Amino acid sequence: MAGVISIGISAAQERQLTATLAGIRGAIPRATASAINKTLGKTRTRILKRVATGLRLTQKVVRPSIKVIKAKSSVRPISGKIRLLNFNIALAKQARSKPPAGGSYALSKVGEPRPLPHPSFRAKLASGHVGFFVRQGVKVKPSRGKYANRVIKRGKRKGQPILRQKIYEVYGTSPRKFFETAPGIAQEELSAIAPELQKQFDAAIAFEIFKAAK
Repeated sequence: MAGVISIGISAAQERQLTATLAGIRGAIPRATASAINKTLGKTRTRILKRVATGLRLTQKVVRPSIKVIKAKSSVRPISGKIRLLNFNIALAKQARSKPPAGGSYALSKVGEPRPLPHPSFRAKLASGHVGFFVRQGVKVKPSRGKYANRVIKRGKRKGQPILRQKIYEVYGTSPRKFFETAPGIAQEELSAIAPELQKQFDAAIAFEIFKAAK
């Protein structure tokens, strides 16, 4: 699925508008914009639920990553768009103690989704940034922080320096990347747009005719 989904009426729908609403002043652009905007809203809701369920995140956290650009009756051609952002989702916004199990996550701001390699932890950095992190890689002697230049005080390794793995922040996969890695799901969502648009299109025409008859 592309990062931008454009929604507009077809040539056949345009001819239908002209045949039914030509005698009503301003009805054609109003009906067009109304049908497109209602379709945008329904499509965004459907995509939002699909992404949130797939990533095991709340809809509130995912919603800012799916933008709607509404159609305007005064701008030609009349069309609307849904933008799927490619910035991964900061998990700390969920206010959970840890990311939910079973979701797809990435270890960089733009990356392939993958399961968490091992349990994550919530931490606040010196900059004030709060996030979820995992430890990965070879253990090394820390050069800063509370473990820098410290040694083990007990056990067989007493006197040896404390070694720690580097930490990496974990992000929820971006909506665009989610659909790129699940083409079957993306095609389902795209296929649902045309029937929804036709439904809203017919309703918009009926409303304009009803309003003119009052």
